[in-house]
Amino acid sequence: MSAPLDLAQLARFLAIAEHGSFRAAAESLRLTQPTLSWSIRQLETAVGASLFERGARGAKLTPAGEILLPRARLIVSEGERARSDLEVFKQKGDAFIAIGVAPLFINTIFPIAAAATLAQVPGLTMRVTEAYSAELVAALQSGKVDIAFGGKPPNVGTEGVAFEPTYLGQYLVIARRGHPIFKKKITDEVVFSHDFVMFDAVSVRFVASDFPARNLKAPHVTVRTSSMQCIEAMVLNSDLFGYVARDYVRAALESGALREVPTKLMGATARAGILSREMGAQTPAVRILKAELRKACKVS
Repeated sequence: MSAPLDLAQLARFLAIAEHGSFRAAAESLRLTQPTLSWSIRQLETAVGASLFERGARGAKLTPAGEILLPRARLIVSEGERARSDLEVFKQKGDAFIAIGVAPLFINTIFPIAAAATLAQVPGLTMRVTEAYSAELVAALQSGKVDIAFGGKPPNVGTEGVAFEPTYLGQYLVIARRGHPIFKKKITDEVVFSHDFVMFDAVSVRFVASDFPARNLKAPHVTVRTSSMQCIEAMVLNSDLFGYVARDYVRAALESGALREVPTKLMGATARAGILSREMGAQTPAVRILKAELRKACKVS
């Protein structure tokens, strides 16, 4: 075999084998006989053997043709399947979104926006990845996700990534309802002499900026975790203080299970929003999701 096999030539070979003659095959393929004959000669050159014996009763497969027949059927079938799959992919390109979400928003803003988007895009499939903001930026830059929601990380290269701030989160110190601190006179010195549990991705930044900015000594962080659920559970089941976003613990605050601890840190804020590739084409589904994320942020 001196040249790669051509799918079109193999399909024409199969048509001749099926119809038993060049004339009938040419009619079924809507080709002229000279064109079909030339195509088969090219295929015979590629395989290095004659494939048909022509006679008064039509065209008969040679031994080489018999060997090629089942393989040609498999090759053409797989080619047609690949073409069909790609057509479905092109037609339903809007029906899949890879999304990255920062842990803070995986149970708050994102589910609201995702549900509203799914209601507007029938057949939409979402693949959701939970990751820190720095990881979300890297995932966008590498093409692993189409859109992300989180903060714009400091000291991280964000080349090619656009950031649209849509959310302003308020952070606060929290403690369980029965914490001994609520039986004392609460001062900043008393609060920050206690041990804290903090979200690992942001605690270093808060310790380095929020506390010194308010002339406060940074507390000792006993537990660092990437799980917001862990922070809430640790605070509910111990005397640790937590420093978290209000929206994440809103339900526990409203039920009274958690209470705010008044300090100079009350009112500290952090911005988050939509992260996307600056030059990336946006499908209709992505545009709808972005719009719903904006709406969810306004009502949060």
